[in-house]
Amino acid sequence: MLKAQKISHAAFFLVILGIISIILGYLRELFLAYRFGVSGTTDSFLVAIVPISLLVYFVRSADIAFVARFSKGIVKDEKKTWLSGSRIVNIALFSTIILGLIVFLFTPLLAKTLAPGFSQEKLALVSTLIRLSLPALLTIPLFIFIKGILNSYKQFTLPEIAALLPNLGVIFGILVLSLWLGVKGAVIGLTLGYVLQFLIPGIKILPFLFKNYSFSASLRDPEVRKFFFYTFCMILIMAGLNIDLVADKIFGSFLPTGSIAALNYARRIVASVYFLIAYALSTTLLPTLSQYHVLNNQDKFKDLFQKGIRMMIFILLPTSFLIFILREPIINILFKHGAFDKQGLLMTSSVLAIYSGAILALAGITFLARIFYALDDIKIPALIGVLIMITNIIFDFIFIKYFSFRGLALATLVAANLNFLFSLIYLWYKFKILKMKEWTTFISKILIAFISMVLVALVVDLYFKNIFAYEFFKSVLQIIVIAGIAIIVFLAVAYGLKMEEILQFKYFINSFTKKIKGELKDGS
Repeated sequence: MLKAQKISHAAFFLVILGIISIILGYLRELFLAYRFGVSGTTDSFLVAIVPISLLVYFVRSADIAFVARFSKGIVKDEKKTWLSGSRIVNIALFSTIILGLIVFLFTPLLAKTLAPGFSQEKLALVSTLIRLSLPALLTIPLFIFIKGILNSYKQFTLPEIAALLPNLGVIFGILVLSLWLGVKGAVIGLTLGYVLQFLIPGIKILPFLFKNYSFSASLRDPEVRKFFFYTFCMILIMAGLNIDLVADKIFGSFLPTGSIAALNYARRIVASVYFLIAYALSTTLLPTLSQYHVLNNQDKFKDLFQKGIRMMIFILLPTSFLIFILREPIINILFKHGAFDKQGLLMTSSVLAIYSGAILALAGITFLARIFYALDDIKIPALIGVLIMITNIIFDFIFIKYFSFRGLALATLVAANLNFLFSLIYLWYKFKILKMKEWTTFISKILIAFISMVLVALVVDLYFKNIFAYEFFKSVLQIIVIAGIAIIVFLAVAYGLKMEEILQFKYFINSFTKKIKGELKDGS
């Protein structure tokens, strides 16, 4: 009972830290918009941190594979697991050092590759910013492995708190250092945050390293080969979701100044929404789903999986529409301060309108990637990821000609929805995981509730169209009234149709409330 309680507390703590991380990520973008607006300087900053963003994306994929294998291995044979784990870390560290040297030597070429449409002045700034961020490149993989090892020994607090430091570093750099150093201060703050992120839990892991670490490095180790194979597949599965980390910057460099910034600010809002839901579902459902799969209890696995996907749709379908219809007041409240002007608002809100149609798919892909790993079936999903990545780039080429920077968002929308659709089709074909009769009933009911909400929201929005004047408090009022009425209508119709999800949602809220009260009581 005590062990279960500790696990429950840890899971709750991780969810809270995940929410704090999302808030800090938003604050980072808020201060960036306030200080530099939708400008060429912001575009240069966002291009310069692409190498860091890509590396974070790669090592997050590695983290999933490393923790799963390391945590299982130390139970069976701790010494052998540490030997394989040490080899993985050593190979990754050596590769990162080589990568860092290449980036340092060929920084101008890398800057030109990432932003071929930039002027020489902007390219010079990008090169300087990339070199300032190089220490972060070296520490990111080390932190991920440290975090994975500590998590395997059920030590979650320190690494998860340390993971907040990069965003705090950027915020410090923007608010303080940039007063003297300009945008360079933001990158220095980011680099400082990543270095501290590594050093703080690094001290905690020293006793483990002195006892178990080996400086061996061998690709002949079967566990090492399996790790890198699974990591590679996970990278490919998520490739279609993250290709815009690079593609949007490359294409955006040829577009009007501020295009990259507008795409970034809108994507931050969307990412905060879909990541929070996908993270919550993964944290809640994945351990149980993995147990059902190991025990070969396919009926319970299918039932729980379907409930998770339907709950995701139940939450994100109305959320996506509300973000679409309220895009301008949302951007007005969140970003229209300081250097962020009306032109920036119009650019960003137009992108947000398109991205809102991808929220459900992006959350679904994030959730399904972990499901595929739990099922130990990643080859076909990896192939789907590669095909979607190529499709996204092709759509970028096509749409950018007709819709400028909005075309990049449209390409992401199409690619994300195709990725989610094909992944669901594969799950149904391979594992017969979707029950068509239940889904027909669910889709019919949720469409009725959704259409009812849309009609009411559009009518109420007509009134606010006449009074909206980019004023902060009017924007707040518009969001509260339209979102409030729309949500009430949606939930009321869903309740009238006796949707199973409305009861599950009510149960989830009650359970979550009780959990918060319990955590506060235990902590007092």
